[in-house]
Amino acid sequence: MRADLSGAWASAMSECAPSTYYAFKSRPPSTRAQRDGWLVEQIRRVHQENYGVYGAVKVWAQLNREGTRVARCTVERLMRNTGPAWCFPRAAQGVHHRTLRD
Repeated sequence: MRADLSGAWASAMSECAPSTYYAFKSRPPSTRAQRDGWLVEQIRRVHQENYGVYGAVKVWAQLNREGTRVARCTVERLMRNTGPAWCFPRAAQGVHHRTLRD
């Protein structure tokens, strides 16, 4: 999804003045982007401290217990967008266990 948005943004920027493009490129990261970066570190820490088995809901609950006020949907978004490190290998491969009758 991000690649699609950046492609659309690039095509829209091709019609803009060069000064607009370079003003955007030189702008510092937004407050949301900075907080997201910090939150990803916290999410990884909580996830690793709990043997890599906590999902978004438990990570969210733990962060709130520690005093980090964050919405559950934000934790879900960051875990989803930061890659497959949060997935369990079996679930990612689509492995299902079935009992076969004789």
